[in-house]
Amino acid sequence: MSQTATLTQSKTAAAPPSPASARIPSLLSAFVPPRGVSRVVTYAELASNCGIGSDSGRSWVSVHGHVFDVTDFSKVHPGGASIRLAGGKDASCLIESYHPHTSIARVEHALLNEGTYIGVLEAPPQAENLESNKAAPVHKRPDDAFFLDVRARVDRLINEEMKSNRYAFDTLGEAEAALTLLLYVVAVYQVGVHGSWLWTLVLGLLTGRMGFLMHMGNHCAISRSPQRNQMIGWFMDLIGSNATIWGYEHQVAHHVEPNEYHKDNDCEIGAPAVRMHPEVPYAATMKYQHIIIPIAMTIGFFKWYVGDFSHFVAKSVGNVRMAIDQRDWAMLLGFKTFWFLIHVVLPVYNVGWLLALTQLFVFMALGGHYLENIFIVNHIQNGLVPPADAHWANKQVMASANWKSGSVFWNWVSGGLNHQIEHHMFPSLSQYWYPYISATVAECCREHGLPYHNFADFPKAWIAMITYLKDMGDENFVSTNGVKGAKATDKKQM
Repeated sequence: MSQTATLTQSKTAAAPPSPASARIPSLLSAFVPPRGVSRVVTYAELASNCGIGSDSGRSWVSVHGHVFDVTDFSKVHPGGASIRLAGGKDASCLIESYHPHTSIARVEHALLNEGTYIGVLEAPPQAENLESNKAAPVHKRPDDAFFLDVRARVDRLINEEMKSNRYAFDTLGEAEAALTLLLYVVAVYQVGVHGSWLWTLVLGLLTGRMGFLMHMGNHCAISRSPQRNQMIGWFMDLIGSNATIWGYEHQVAHHVEPNEYHKDNDCEIGAPAVRMHPEVPYAATMKYQHIIIPIAMTIGFFKWYVGDFSHFVAKSVGNVRMAIDQRDWAMLLGFKTFWFLIHVVLPVYNVGWLLALTQLFVFMALGGHYLENIFIVNHIQNGLVPPADAHWANKQVMASANWKSGSVFWNWVSGGLNHQIEHHMFPSLSQYWYPYISATVAECCREHGLPYHNFADFPKAWIAMITYLKDMGDENFVSTNGVKGAKATDKKQM
């Protein structure tokens, strides 16, 4: 079955922003640098001031080409420790996607009054006007009409039409997290002490569910309390991986530059043996990647457990530099040790090594397949490679695919990820809101000439994903939006 037969893509001529969004200014759109400040900040300088673990101890962020020192403000940031992810980076997407339009004035106040202006960021390497540090570069802001419109309309829907607020589902989210954690404790006991096969299966499903919950907790989307979000984000550590690594790999690399080669780490998972993106150079093994990748999901959680150590040693994960300190190391080693004790030592002691390790493999494989099959269909689809020069919000739409949009039930089953477009547009909004805002987002996409990809159901999305992987196994592959597969010879040019 072809993708075009199962994927809904509605697209019409672009429309002007609604009256509501027209009244809302862009972040720093009216900002004029202070007189006498003409410094041009290089990307290397920006990256070296990444806050935690940096030699300077300072945290600089770039917002639409302007660099600010937010070290002091980061200590009192209302959203808690999540601000650390922005240190040393272009934070435009992170700031705008995580804040409703009503917060723009407060964000600007924090930057201009609680931060220190450093200077203008040098132009991107590919920009024609780049002349090193000889003159201040001109940063061209991409057209943000769609973003301003969709954000304003979603906020208006929630606050005015539904007479609610973005935190309306706090209690529900926190209750689900607490119940899931309680069941996880029971399952660990039943498996580790009694070797229960029934609870082994339950433990696998709970591990997947905790993966969905940690995902939203780390996105600050479960609760208005930063501390509770952080604790729920630690579910990632409890199931064997690390929330800090996840933050940099997922919230920074993936959300800021979705489906962009050498920027979004997800594009290079399994490379060079398989390719999740057309620009990964061809290898003979790719002929079988549509078989290899689903099988490899079986050991996904084990890879997380082991691979995290190498990321900490390198202080980077894929294409993103991580800022870590001794506390992060203590968290990593503490949770890894605890996981080993409850999932290996405890069951081996009580039921013997053969049953213990067999059940460990089963529940980790089940949890891995539940979580990763839901994640993979959202971006690994034909035609979802966005243009590099588009506004970050437009990229989110063009690089993502939904399935069963509007369904409350499947929204819960998938941890909100069947509404991938809504999630990428509003990552800090509770996943319980997604079914209710999906129609507004789809309508806004159509009015602005953007595709709203929505599969009829999960099986169709999964089959289309497998078909895409198989098609990319052809050395002469060309995507539906014209992206050519990299040849094997392209490796020499990288």
